[in-house]
Amino acid sequence: MEKCLDVAIVTGNETLDKISGNILGIIEYGVNAIFAADADAKSLPYQFIQVKSINENFCEVWFTEETVYYRKSESCRIGESENLCFRTVTVYDEAGGHQEKAENAYKQIFSELNLDLYHVVRFWNYIPNINEKGDVQERYKEFCAGREDAFLELYHKNDSVYPAATGVGTYGNDLCLCLLAVHKKAKRCNIENPNQVPAYCYPRQFGASSPKFSRAAYVEFQSEKIMLISGTASIIGTESVYMGDVVMQTNTTIDNIKILFDEKNLRKYAIDYWRIKAKLKYLKVYIRNWDDFPIIRQICENRFEKEKIVYLQSDICRSELLVEIEGVWIG
Repeated sequence: MEKCLDVAIVTGNETLDKISGNILGIIEYGVNAIFAADADAKSLPYQFIQVKSINENFCEVWFTEETVYYRKSESCRIGESENLCFRTVTVYDEAGGHQEKAENAYKQIFSELNLDLYHVVRFWNYIPNINEKGDVQERYKEFCAGREDAFLELYHKNDSVYPAATGVGTYGNDLCLCLLAVHKKAKRCNIENPNQVPAYCYPRQFGASSPKFSRAAYVEFQSEKIMLISGTASIIGTESVYMGDVVMQTNTTIDNIKILFDEKNLRKYAIDYWRIKAKLKYLKVYIRNWDDFPIIRQICENRFEKEKIVYLQSDICRSELLVEIEGVWIG
């Protein structure tokens, strides 16, 4: 099969018509939604992530050459083809009950998803006021507890491997989730960084419920080889490093991403480094303090293709972290 799965960045001065395939789902980032009306008119799974500052509004558009069918299940918007599924859920999350709302959001996104048929390989989680105190503890920790409750009841019964994921802040009042799943006939494995403790093994000092994600997911569809890099930050072992130093945090974050692609690391997962030949599709850079944008951009553009990088302002899951980066490589 050709181009079973692909992704493109569509900026605010472009249209969704530039996509050379059938759209599975869209995540838009900006101060105000630009693409919502177009997505709604076409019944596309769509998620808007409100940010405070952004270099330029953009959409992350997942698409395929397979025929895509669209439907809703309660508040869950779904795009589904023969081998792929993309889902979005939005839950209002302003006042209290954050753990329960996270659990409910995950139950909605899993609703009617056949886990005997699909591997869930990627989640995006956007959490309002992520570093503020919630009902009992920090809202990110309450989100992690709600996610774990849903995983124990629904996901973990069917699959013990956690997907790649991002969990950062949003400036709206909505908890926003997106899911990407692939047919189980595809080869899939999740990859960890040997210099970091797996997030799902974090000790209780980081919350009673550890974050349930892997550092990266590798998916292989016949000739297609896809590496989905989770939101990555300046963490070694379990500890945040280089507090207050945006240069060192950015370089350490990029080094952590590079380690995931290291030939020795990939060999642990029976992945042939020389056969992948993966090329960067996009790098998404979340910046806590927008004043740091120029220096972060300079570092990223020195180490990656600048036309493949997009930037936005977002709070990070730990208040001391200044930058987080995720990306997709397709071979």
